[in-house]
This record gives sequence, C-alpha cells and structure tokens, in this order.
Amino acid sequence: MRSVVKESTLLQIATKRVGVRSGFKAVTYMVAWQIVRDDLGHDPTVAQYADWWRESPATAYREQALFREAFPEERTPARLLDATAYVWANRPNRRPSPSALAGAVPA
Repeated sequence: MRSVVKESTLLQIATKRVGVRSGFKAVTYMVAWQIVRDDLGHDPTVAQYADWWRESPATAYREQALFREAFPEERTPARLLDATAYVWANRPNRRPSPSALAGAVPA
C-alpha cells in the first residue's frame, strides 16, 4: 500500500507559528496583496498596497509585519503565492476550465 504524504497548508503553517487569529490575518494579507498585485501587474510596495486598500501606511506595515512573523523566511508573499498557483494549476485529476470545454462543444 502506498504511503500518502499530507502536506500542510499555508494557513496550517501560519497558525502553528503565530496562533489562529494571527495566522488567519497573515494569510488574509497574502490574499489582499495578491489582489493588488493582479491589479497593478507587479509586486506592490507597502505604500501601493496601503493606497490601493485605502488604509494607512501604518496599518499596511503592521499587516506586513504579521505576515513576516508567520513566514520569517519571506520578504513578500510573492514566492508562496507563485508556488501555490503552480501547484493548483498542475494538480492531478484537474477538471478542464469552462472556457476550455466551451471550445470542445460542437455548435
């Protein structure tokens, strides 16, 4: 019988390192950071992040500090988010996207 290795999620890693509340905040920052990144087309600075979300720079720096506490080996969420996107895109038994299916249906 094959042994299945269960990998931890980013949320599990974060909550183990900084607790449940702070772990959720750290992962929430990652999602919010990705939204800004997608909109701007590049990795945002803390000032750009704060401006985009209409929050004070101090709040943005606190959120960044919490992220870095949960993931001390990272300066920004970029590498973790890129790795997550890669794993998601290459997951086994992946269903085709609706747009891919639309092209396969005869008119």
